[in-house]
Amino acid sequence: MTPLPPNKERLLKIVGALIGIAIIGLVLAVIAMGAFSTPPQKESPPVNITPAPPSIISVITPPSGGLGTLVPVTIEGKDFSYGPSPSIWLAKQGERDVSATDVAVVSPTLIKCTFPLTASSMSAGQWDVFLKNVNEQYGSKIGVFTVTNEISPPLKWNWSADGWGDWQHAALCKGTTRKETGSCSEYGPFMENGFGVQGSSVTYDRVQTESSVWKTFTAPSGTRWNTLTFNGLLSSSKLPRARWMAVEVNGERIFYANATQTPPGNGQAFTITQSFNPANSVTVMISGGQDPTWGTTMFTMQFDTLTLS
Repeated sequence: MTPLPPNKERLLKIVGALIGIAIIGLVLAVIAMGAFSTPPQKESPPVNITPAPPSIISVITPPSGGLGTLVPVTIEGKDFSYGPSPSIWLAKQGERDVSATDVAVVSPTLIKCTFPLTASSMSAGQWDVFLKNVNEQYGSKIGVFTVTNEISPPLKWNWSADGWGDWQHAALCKGTTRKETGSCSEYGPFMENGFGVQGSSVTYDRVQTESSVWKTFTAPSGTRWNTLTFNGLLSSSKLPRARWMAVEVNGERIFYANATQTPPGNGQAFTITQSFNPANSVTVMISGGQDPTWGTTMFTMQFDTLTLS
């Protein structure tokens, strides 16, 4: 074989060296990619989370209650949660929800609470019961509780026949802007000419007085009243604007006027008829008073009849 010229032999050596270097670089690159590549992810097995079973409401006892009453109830069912008291409420389409009070989980199958049926906006009919625990666990029963709207038969207190009975009473002086505050004493309550009478007797002219009588009436269970009618007479005064009377039912004032208005009028027999929030237990307070005046030291009110219906 004829030997290659020296210059060609040198060229072949250079080419061979370059090819070797390229191969070595390729091998190193493949090794590096394998070393730093992200290993394939292993799929995690699915985790099965079993949601808490819904609370089941089975029976409400009692199943009904009258408007204007507080109804203690027991709720029977299953899967009631211990811990913080759950939210329980009555619901009816087109009505505001009514939240239960005094909620206590007795056991996983028994809850005790109270339904306050005292809102004036509540209507009679069937209401749904809903329950929600703190972990968003719900329960419900549709149409399980009935709100009734049964008016109790009228109750009439006639002072000429019934006297004062167990009516409570009080009178007080509110003082004056002058140095001498004067004093007052309660006049009555007693029967006078067949009528109930109560008021105040003042020792100084410029003493503001107020006298009140009150009594609680209770309707039969499941019934309520929503209307008051009071017949009486406010004693006359030379300053009728300073003589006034007021009627409250369960702490809410339902009537106020002075003697320039009719009713009550100035020394005239009157009839006052006012409605109030339906209630099974009704505390009626009838008050009268006199602002500081000159020359008038006696204030009285005559009590004829009171009717709740």
